Amino acid sequence: CFFAYAMLWGMNNGLLPEQDYEPVVKKAWAAISSAIDADGRLGYMQRIDAQPNASAAHEQAPYGVGAYLCATVEMKTFLVRHAHPDAKMIEVTNPCGFFRPAETVALKLADLGCGGGSAARVYDLRNGAFLPHQAFDSDGDGKADELLFPTYLLARGTRSFLVFDDAAAPDGDNAKV
Repeated sequence: CFFAYAMLWGMNNGLLPEQDYEPVVKKAWAAISSAIDADGRLGYMQRIDAQPNASAAHEQAPYGVGAYLCATVEMKTFLVRHAHPDAKMIEVTNPCGFFRPAETVALKLADLGCGGGSAARVYDLRNGAFLPHQAFDSDGDGKADELLFPTYLLARGTRSFLVFDDAAAPDGDNAKV
């Protein structure tokens, strides 16, 4: 799981060439997926103090699920990026030296190329989640011209989001893919 996570993270962040690593990640993902039993438990986990020998389906370790979840978030991001190659990457920076726990980001729909806003979707690259959002008419002309969504910002931190049109994608109220 950790190797799959690392390769996916590297591809998602432009550090590893996808044409070289995508086939390897697909094989790793297939192996990881086959290690989940009918009850949803992840098996074949080598214990921390064990020799590097083969493990069995019933063997589990506390860190295994965490590694699986990290890999899952990166796989979801990989799939979203590939499903929406024209998505706009938006970076939001907090210049302040303090945590901002509840901020609203406002983006001009015209700058995003999103038609009308009803099909617009916001994907948080850090958390691998679709965010709730709202198309807003800021000038009172009866047409939505801004896209609003909530986030938090760490002190002097930067957050990255993908924005794209896809009415079939989750809208933030339903985070399933």
